[in-house]
Amino acid sequence: DLKEIAKALPIKQIYKDGLQPAVKQVGISLETTAKVVNAALAPARIFVWGFEKIEQHLAEELNKRLKDTPPEFVDAPPPEIMGPTIQSLLFTSDKSASLRDMYANLLATAMDSRTAHDAHPAFAKIIGELSPDEAKIVALFTRLRAFPIITVRAEMKDGKGGVDALSHFSLLGYEADCGFPESTPNYLDNICRLGLAEIPAIFQYTSPGVYTELENHPTVLALKEEVEKADSAFRVQRQGLR
Repeated sequence: DLKEIAKALPIKQIYKDGLQPAVKQVGISLETTAKVVNAALAPARIFVWGFEKIEQHLAEELNKRLKDTPPEFVDAPPPEIMGPTIQSLLFTSDKSASLRDMYANLLATAMDSRTAHDAHPAFAKIIGELSPDEAKIVALFTRLRAFPIITVRAEMKDGKGGVDALSHFSLLGYEADCGFPESTPNYLDNICRLGLAEIPAIFQYTSPGVYTELENHPTVLALKEEVEKADSAFRVQRQGLR
């Protein structure tokens, strides 16, 4: 029968002479694949926080923020704020301190009965739609100061039209120490989309010198040269973030 035939076959010799190289190669391939997969997943170890780490971080930050709050005013944050906050913190990295600070501020506000009405559940979602660089820029908004922005236009000399050659240019990304300050115009678009700021169509600062650094920035001067070489009119539209 088949059992007896199988016993009679020189299985060990067949494996040794024929199959072993193939099986060995398969083993090598699997090992290589495993290494590649592990390497690809390695960033997850950086970006995914464990709950224990989150708990420790929040305890430290909330203690600092609530240290001057009388105990009778401290209460547990509502679950509709605590839940999304914890979930979002699970996917922040050690490089996302600006985002973690915003979440900690939200929880501290929610835990103080005197300010809890200012902590809306939607804020956790809004923070979750910010990049770490955008959170750094938003942190600048706590200062009472001007936030000048300019848009550079290349216009037809006959006045019949033109295009924005550089939109919403500012130095805020550099001031906030962003990882990619050149992406600041995109950051500002998203910040405004989330309702955290706005760039009014007709608004500019009138204080002397507010726009000097922007208008004399190498990026703007180089663009001015290019626009004028193309026989177009160079125009700067002064704007402001508020």
